[in-house]
Amino acid sequence: LQAPGTRAEKPTARFASPERIPAEAYTYFAHLYLPLDRYAPPADGVVLPAVIFDSERAAVRKALREAVMQGATHALVGNVGHLSLCLAHGLTVHGDYGWNVTNPAARDWFLEQGACDVTLSFELNGAQIRDLTTERTGMIVYGRLPFMIFRNCLKKTHHKDEILTDRKEK
Repeated sequence: LQAPGTRAEKPTARFASPERIPAEAYTYFAHLYLPLDRYAPPADGVVLPAVIFDSERAAVRKALREAVMQGATHALVGNVGHLSLCLAHGLTVHGDYGWNVTNPAARDWFLEQGACDVTLSFELNGAQIRDLTTERTGMIVYGRLPFMIFRNCLKKTHHKDEILTDRKEK
């Protein structure tokens, strides 16, 4: 287990499913995160959904309990509303990019609330990252970032194949 208030010495990684984790990842990364609904050992971390509706809360609690019983000890949390949920299940919480940490006050507040460490906003420039970096901060250095998070599927709501267009309607 990672000591509270310390950052892992090695990088961490998030994977979409257990099948996508290469064998060498288990020795290279300090923590391997999988989506909560796809959690499987020997990964040691879960990623909660970006949005949890009230109607889904009981199922998420059940999935968290099951993941912990299977060996999950860490949670990558991108919604501040999920922080207490993960702490209540005994998980070590790591703040994800969704917290949009851009200043020392935000960084320190999340750490005071029980996060082990936080991921700095990917919108920061080099100087800002340098000024915010401590032993309890990290950043995304490789991978894809989500475009947007919506409550409802725009494509289904508008019954169109293409709903986002540029200024030339393409």
